[in-house]
Amino acid sequence: MDRLDPKTITGSFSEVIAYSAGILDGEGSVGLGRNHLKDGPIVYCMSVRVKMTDSIVPQMLCMFFGGNVTTIHSKNLRWSDSYNWYLSARIDTLRFLRLVQPLVLIKKPVVNLGIQYLELFEARQKDDTLKEAFYLKFKELNRRGPV
Repeated sequence: MDRLDPKTITGSFSEVIAYSAGILDGEGSVGLGRNHLKDGPIVYCMSVRVKMTDSIVPQMLCMFFGGNVTTIHSKNLRWSDSYNWYLSARIDTLRFLRLVQPLVLIKKPVVNLGIQYLELFEARQKDDTLKEAFYLKFKELNRRGPV
């Protein structure tokens, strides 16, 4: 994957935010993951992801908003590799969601829920019952197929 040259991006930061909101609406996801640690507590992790076969957009998102870009190599030779931008650091995720929140159309409910969750819970704060309720609401909002 070639590194993105910042000089190739034209436009203002507000245009980058608007573009990023559209990308999140069309290609992205906002979710709350739940992991059971071996012989330990349940850990919840909020994340924003954008996955696509062109590396430029995930690199741009990483450059402006932080996070990481990973390459996912396809097992099927007819399929292209894909690139996944992943944002999970609390402060970066909250900043990104606040920036795109006024501009998203389709994913506004899940973006609002993400902001609410991140504002409510500081890192490592305990209230597993409420966190589980948030997890189930994210699962409901992100459900695919007929409702």
